[in-house]
Amino acid sequence: MEEDFDKLEKQFGKLLGLLQPSLDASEKKEIREYINVNEFGVALEALVDILVVKGRALEKEPCTLLRKMANSLGLKGEVARIDKSLS
Repeated sequence: MEEDFDKLEKQFGKLLGLLQPSLDASEKKEIREYINVNEFGVALEALVDILVVKGRALEKEPCTLLRKMANSLGLKGEVARIDKSLS
């Protein structure tokens, strides 16, 4: 389980780096607070919420990574939102 957390933390780090221009400091802080307490599903849902509200389509790499992370967390509804609103 610890390995899964480490992998998810690394994926979130990469994802936040890719999304750097799309997120302001308070949004990044909110996501990191969830990550710091291993609330990865909540962090992903909050991140998708933020991106959907901003209404911007994502480039292929962050969109693919978001989708992969949502699938690994069992968040099928988030996968559908990513496909509908961010692809």
